Amino acid sequence: WADKCPPELSRRWQTSRLKVIDLLIASEYWLALHSDCSVWSDGTVEKHIYKRLPTLDARFLVETTDAAAPLRDAEPGEVGEMYLAGPTTSPGYVCPDGHVGLDFHDAERVIDGKA
Repeated sequence: WADKCPPELSRRWQTSRLKVIDLLIASEYWLALHSDCSVWSDGTVEKHIYKRLPTLDARFLVETTDAAAPLRDAEPGEVGEMYLAGPTTSPGYVCPDGHVGLDFHDAERVIDGKA
């Protein structure tokens, strides 16, 4: 993940009547998550609440013990992994033989017919 704006800094900017939006991006895909700087705390650490952009083809999934359905959608507040598809993702990494793909790195997974 990229560096993110700490909640205490976004609060200072918001009290100055600035509109603050925190965006998370990574090299493997383009803009994926945003926050209006609303926060959640686990009692010790305060964090921004991030939401996926509505145009992002993404799902948050958790593993199951069911071999027939090894993944299911995460419930709100549940820790899972973000799976991305569509034009916002990169075509992969440069593999040892020079082609670009995800197969060498075991990063590709097909879910609901989407890689």
